Amino acid sequence: MDDAVVRQRIRRRIADGTLPRDGLGALSATNGAGETCDACAVLVSTRQTLDKLARVDPPVLQFHSECFWIWRVERNRV
Repeated sequence: MDDAVVRQRIRRRIADGTLPRDGLGALSATNGAGETCDACAVLVSTRQTLDKLARVDPPVLQFHSECFWIWRVERNRV
């Protein structure tokens, strides 16, 4: 997916509260297994890295590694 499209989706999800503005939580990484990325809404394949951010609310956020880093940049811009 195009980087600009991902950034736009992430900005929209931050604005509507779907994605948080803070990065509080415990980060872990593993191989994907068909989970849906909370940033871009595309499945994370077994050949991709899945970053999981354990939080209180929502309890877990799941990202493609690339989407996680874009979210970090975009949430700091808001």
